[in-house]
Amino acid sequence: MQGWGWQQVHHPEHVERVVAHFRHSIEIGVEWEDTFPLRGRDGTYRWFLSRAIPIRDDSGQIVRWFGTNTDITEQQTALREIEQAQADLARRNQELDAFVYVVAHDLKAPLRGISNLSQWIEDDLEGVLTADTQSQMTLLRSRVRRMEATIDGLLDYARVGRTDAKIESVPVAQLLAETIDSIDPPPTFKIIIAPDLATLHTK
Repeated sequence: MQGWGWQQVHHPEHVERVVAHFRHSIEIGVEWEDTFPLRGRDGTYRWFLSRAIPIRDDSGQIVRWFGTNTDITEQQTALREIEQAQADLARRNQELDAFVYVVAHDLKAPLRGISNLSQWIEDDLEGVLTADTQSQMTLLRSRVRRMEATIDGLLDYARVGRTDAKIESVPVAQLLAETIDSIDPPPTFKIIIAPDLATLHTK
């Protein structure tokens, strides 16, 4: 490693760049830093962080260079793994977005049709439908709107962490009531909601 002999252990794909960089630092007398693979006695390459600083005499002339080589192979491997994981995560997020939007579109379209159809039936049979039937039609449309809200919630959930969300107030009692209504439990079930439930402030 003395003198310029260190070039012999450099990876051929990096040696030209590293030598040019180091020569430039010597010419202008500034600190040098670079990363590159070096070949060991067993013939395998490991990544190193190399630094060199000029040592000057009292007159400011460079008399020698002091340098260090730090093995960063594990850090480089971990960095590549992180970059690969980030790329995989980005790809999966894109796939999730595409899936959610397709599902949302495919679900919303028939829901709108059901809502419109129920309204047309009610309009066509105005004065004929019983109060109970009208109530059922209204309930049907409310369930459709709730399903649409659930789909919108699915879209929002898919974007969690990637978009800014506003803090909203969520009354727990109302949330429970809507959840119970949406699952439509059998009449034999008895569900008791405690009074004075909190209101959550959340995104």
